[in-house]
Amino acid sequence: MEQMLSREGLLDQATWVAAGFEIYEYPITQNATTTRSLLTLAEAEQKVKASYEALHLPMPAHVLYAMPGTPLAEAVRGYPDVFVLHDGRWYLQPGYVDAPGFWKTILA
Repeated sequence: MEQMLSREGLLDQATWVAAGFEIYEYPITQNATTTRSLLTLAEAEQKVKASYEALHLPMPAHVLYAMPGTPLAEAVRGYPDVFVLHDGRWYLQPGYVDAPGFWKTILA
């Protein structure tokens, strides 16, 4: 979606919500147990930056991070979930929409 919005000149007109920063599990071989650790905000920011670099796209100016346990993270049900503010109300567009006209109408 980022590539399509970039081609259409709409990339910076959206606020991006980065999500999917679940708990990482690291096995401990000494006693065959697993320890859990939350991804830090700095690590999340680095992962998002690396994703954009891999796509050869500029990092968006506006990114919100839906860190685990936050209300924003609870609102995200799938990937991509697109939250659209239109006429003062939030709408959920589940899934990717590959229609530039749709995004031009929503983001204009």
